Amino acid sequence: MLEKIVKRNKPVTRIILVIIGVCAMGVGLYFLDHIKFGTDSWSTFNLALSRKFGMSYGNTLLIANLIALIFVLLFGRREIGIGTIANMVLVGYAKDFSEWLFGKFIPDSFFEPFLNRCLILIPAMAWFIVAVAIYVAVDLGTSPFDAVPNILARRIAKIPFMYLRITYDALWAVLGFFLGGTVGAVTVLIALFLGPCITWVKHKLEKTFGFIND
Repeated sequence: MLEKIVKRNKPVTRIILVIIGVCAMGVGLYFLDHIKFGTDSWSTFNLALSRKFGMSYGNTLLIANLIALIFVLLFGRREIGIGTIANMVLVGYAKDFSEWLFGKFIPDSFFEPFLNRCLILIPAMAWFIVAVAIYVAVDLGTSPFDAVPNILARRIAKIPFMYLRITYDALWAVLGFFLGGTVGAVTVLIALFLGPCITWVKHKLEKTFGFIND
């Protein structure tokens, strides 16, 4: 029954999954930020930037994405889609909303004990990675941050994409670190496990809904 409904409403289903994915990323980022074991490189940079200039994370991420979007518009418009806009706008503000909502029930002191942080680490990281994987697997557009290395790889064919992407991610992690951001175990683990998780999620979505590659 579910599969029949999905097949009749493929575009709507894909948009819904994108929105779920990017909003879930913001929620996961809230917990990763508070346990202080690091986040993905782009979030590390923008979290540090938002604190340095006293702006909300949502506003900071949106401005950074708009700057990156200029490069994408000039050199790789095919990377842009509904998912691009959803990622630009919703991830940061979902994180801000999570700060407001969970802040009413979870005091900052809860995240101070090392044991509490360790207990949250695996579920928060798994939540974030799966959320990113859903967003990517639905394939409705690439975030400006992720689009840039894709464009560079097409224009610098002599450098294998894997090394280009590692260098690109490392650059933003280092910039975030020098701005006062936290680079830690999660930064490395996300880099290692995100690719395989995207493949797994895409397979599950295709098996369940039969529409991802249509």
